[in-house]
This record gives sequence, structure tokens and C-alpha cells, in this order.
Amino acid sequence: MRRAYKFRLYPTKKQERRLQYVLGLCRLLYNSALQQRRDTWRQHRRSINLYEQMKELPGLKKAFPEFTDVYAQVLQDVLKRVDRAFKLFFQRLKDRKAKAGFPRFKGEGRYDSFTYPQAYNGSAVLKDKRIRLAKIGEVKIKAHRPVEGNIKTVTIKREGNKWYAVITCENIPPRRLPEPEEEIVAIDWGISKLATLSNGEVIENPRYIKCMEKKLAEAQRVLSKKKKGTSAYRKAKERVARIYRKIANQRRDFLHKESLRLVRRYKTIIVERPEIKGLLSKKNGTRKQSKAIHKAISDAAWGTMIRFLRYKAAEAGGARTVIEVDARDTTRTCSSCGQKVPSLPLEERVFRCPHCNLCLDRDLNAAKNILRLGRSLVA
Repeated sequence: MRRAYKFRLYPTKKQERRLQYVLGLCRLLYNSALQQRRDTWRQHRRSINLYEQMKELPGLKKAFPEFTDVYAQVLQDVLKRVDRAFKLFFQRLKDRKAKAGFPRFKGEGRYDSFTYPQAYNGSAVLKDKRIRLAKIGEVKIKAHRPVEGNIKTVTIKREGNKWYAVITCENIPPRRLPEPEEEIVAIDWGISKLATLSNGEVIENPRYIKCMEKKLAEAQRVLSKKKKGTSAYRKAKERVARIYRKIANQRRDFLHKESLRLVRRYKTIIVERPEIKGLLSKKNGTRKQSKAIHKAISDAAWGTMIRFLRYKAAEAGGARTVIEVDARDTTRTCSSCGQKVPSLPLEERVFRCPHCNLCLDRDLNAAKNILRLGRSLVA
């Protein structure tokens, strides 16, 4: 069992400059390693691997002494990121995806973190209200909850003008939760309602993007009028980023609370496996309507909710289970007699069965069908 803790850092001005400096060198190394792989293939028609690039690090430090200011394993992790990017690229080619996406060079705003991959060896030590980072020093940290298990890695991340430490731990002891109140439930995902449970309960969709739409549009208008590269442009850009961060934090907080509530209450949770990529790739109506649906699906964050349910159930030590089922045709299948209706347009919110005269909310009908599918897997 692994868990990641994200804590806010409060570096001094000098430490912040140091963090920016290390981050800049890591970005430079990433781009250089990427360029080297491209040039090696173009000139010699051969691939250069991770270990060949790692062997060149001592020579790189002699040629460019500034790289000695960065902890050695941090530099190695940068090369591992490049290697991972190429492996994923080749995997996409193997899967014959239309857009494989060749690894890209990282601009200043597109490289925001560096990692101490073996923090347990003393390169990153959490102590009281500070974290000691090799080659950087002791930085003030707001550790708002205790860290459990053994620290594996520490990633220093920049988000706008704020800094965070993401601490990954292993061997996490199971969370002790009270006995579940109910045995089993199924969940159907939606947009107008985030989720409909098979017992009739509804989880409303807070729609955080829609709530902040006017404020976001105004900030983006201001940004569009600023000249790139100026301090006014940077401030306007940070304001837009700050609004997006607030939306993401609100959504994440809501999903954490709802997922924990469900895991506490039910022993077995059956969820539909949403085809999010397929839904986002489909054209729904006009371009404006399609864009609105895409935004609503992204804002609902079904995939994040399922991930939260899964890891919270795992943290309970196996006492809880989350099962995903293929929910194809569950909306237009009668949960009473099992017959399918020919079609059920999205705007039609009530399911009516012509065979047994069942009449109920379409999402509730789908949730009951998901429950039936999940029960067959449990049995």
C-alpha cells in the first residue's frame, strides 16, 4: 500500500531562488537528453538508452560545474523521465494510436518538479516543521497531518508561485473504519447529477467550473490584452492559473469527502466503467454544444472519483471492495424485466418500459442494472 502526502512549502527568498535554479538545471538536462537521443538516431541510426546517458553525468559535471549544485540522484531521475517519455511514445506507436505524440522539449512553464528518488537514504528528511533537502537546505513545511509508513520518494513541485512537497510512502498501515452500515450499492455517473445510487440516493454535481465561469472569462480577457513577456502579462497569467487551481482544489476536496463517505457506509461499491475518452472524442450536436458537454464531463471527474474510491477501499485493509462493470446498454435496459428499448435520447430523463410498464428515473434504472451486473460478478 502506497500513499502520497502533499504539503505546502514556505521557502525564504534565497531558498526560492535556489529551488528555481535547481528546477531550471533539471529542465536544461531534460531538454539536452532529449536532443541527444534525437541526434543519435538521426546521425547514427541507433537508440541511446538510459544507462548510457547516466554514465555521461560525471563528464557533464566536469564540463558544466553548475550541475554539481544539483543532487546526483535528482539528475538521474531527470534522465529516467526522458526514458519514460520515450517508452510511452513507443508503446503508443505499438498500439497504433493516431497521435503517438513524440516527446516534447520543456519550456520554462512546462517543467515544474524534481524528485529525490531515494529519500530514505537521507537526501530528503522530514523533521518537525522543516524538511531538509540535499544541496538546498532546510525548508519550512506545513505538515498538516502525520506521515505514516516509510518515506520512499520526495518530489518538490511548483504550482504558480507556490511550492509543495509530495512525499510518497510505502507500507502504510490499514485505516481502521467502523463496520459498514450497508452491504452493497451501485453507482451510475451523470452530468446534471454527479452520481445516482441504486438505492435512490443522488449526489449532486457542484459544477465548480460553471460557478467560476464569469470570473475566469474576465481574467482570460484581461490576459489576452496584455503583451507577452511583460510583468503585467505574468501577473494576469498567474491570476488565471490561480482560478484554475482553486477550481481543482474545490473539486478534489468534494470528491475526497464523498468517496470517504461512501466507503465508510458500504462494504461493496459497484461502479460503471465510464468511457471518458470515447465521450470526449464524440461530436455532440453543434460545436458549441459539443464544447459544453466536454467541459461538463471534465468537470464531473468520474475517473478521479473512481480512483479515490479504489484507494480508500484498499486503505481499509480489504474490508471494502470497489468493482467496475461495463455499463453498456444499462440505460436503455429495463431493470425490472430485462428488455431493451430501441433508443433513449439524452434529453429524455424518464425511462418507460413498453413491456412491463416500468416508469422511473433513467439514471436510477441504470444504477439498478449496474447493481445486477455487479452482483453476478460478486457471486
